[in-house]
Amino acid sequence: MLQPIGVKALYGLALSGDRLLAVDPFRGYLLRLDPKTDQLEILNSQNAEAFYGATGIAYWDDQIWFCSDHTVYTTPLADILPVPVLTLPYAADGVAVWQNTLYVSCKKGSCIFVCDRTTGQRITQFSAPGIGVENLSVWGDYLWVCDQTEQSVYCLDRATGELVVKMLTPFATPTGLAVPPHT
Repeated sequence: MLQPIGVKALYGLALSGDRLLAVDPFRGYLLRLDPKTDQLEILNSQNAEAFYGATGIAYWDDQIWFCSDHTVYTTPLADILPVPVLTLPYAADGVAVWQNTLYVSCKKGSCIFVCDRTTGQRITQFSAPGIGVENLSVWGDYLWVCDQTEQSVYCLDRATGELVVKMLTPFATPTGLAVPPHT
């Protein structure tokens, strides 16, 4: 469990090498955390307003994606200037990226949208495994989902949405999930 000093709340988690990326939606911070030393770095001190209300976060090829309200944004990590990739009819909660595929969870729609990561074009969608706000992480053939309401982690086949395994988490209202390689 991570609770860095000066951060009101952590939402979403994404692996960036041996560090974690997260957002603080209340302060608008994009954060880089070292889980071994608890060192914290604010990456967007000049443009925090773009991250107010942000929830999910994903990282792939030096690019980040994050959800804010109905929209998923992307930006290079080196030069943080978010641009919208797609807008949904309902609030976007969690996001994950694997190669050319973008996964977006939506509590109100009770689904996970599968989209092209560049164009935002919807490829398919499948039912969300839980009933609450869900954050996402992906590695290999598996999409990992943590549900805040059910306090559960689900492992899904990322191509079909079929449930592989479900487990309870020891944390109340989990707000992020990062799955290391080869899990």
